[in-house]
Amino acid sequence: MNKKTVLITGGARRIGAAITEYFAKQNYNIIINYLQSKKNAHQLANNINNAGGRAVPFKADVTNCNEIKDLFEYAAKEFQCIDVLINNAGMFPTKKTLAELKFTEYLETLTLNMHSAMITTKEFIKHTNLIDGRIVNISSLGGINIFEQHIDYNVSKAGLIRLTQVLAKELAPNISVNCICPGIVQVDDENINFPTEKIPMQRFATTEDITATIDFFVNGPIYITGQIISISGGMEL
Repeated sequence: MNKKTVLITGGARRIGAAITEYFAKQNYNIIINYLQSKKNAHQLANNINNAGGRAVPFKADVTNCNEIKDLFEYAAKEFQCIDVLINNAGMFPTKKTLAELKFTEYLETLTLNMHSAMITTKEFIKHTNLIDGRIVNISSLGGINIFEQHIDYNVSKAGLIRLTQVLAKELAPNISVNCICPGIVQVDDENINFPTEKIPMQRFATTEDITATIDFFVNGPIYITGQIISISGGMEL
């Protein structure tokens, strides 16, 4: 049985790295996309390869159509078929009021957090087997709830949710497209300045919470598509 292949954008750090490590344990071939985290990406790939897995890092700006085309062509040469796409790359800009927010900053956030998923999906459908392709978009609780003074972030993540639904309808029945919306995720021993008492489940999300939900969409029934799952411990309630 041939190993499946997953391409993870922003797969070298934080949640992206946790997703990469999870799929490595599931015996997937992995393409680790990165832009600025070269050291992290190459070290992560080396660790996976030294443990008997197969991972290759590739630098590409997910907002650049030509670079994304090169990324997918390289991945296809390495592994023939790409079975899973995880659109994880994104940014969380600093707080700004409408008066402070520059239009160029607004566009930059929307381009990375939302438009990049359309660009990568457009290439993905050229290189998947069109029988059982899986796409998981990483949105945010900020796409459901309004984060104060984060206009660009809120709009970009809400747009990614809607894009997920639009793509799910267009790409059915052979490709499922789903979306997760993490709340506050604690990676390693990060110090997070937020009271857990405000979270119904009384704790932050772990990377295991994230990867378990992604696994459901990737390895569960392809019939499940266009779905949005919040991983916030109930913060949106």
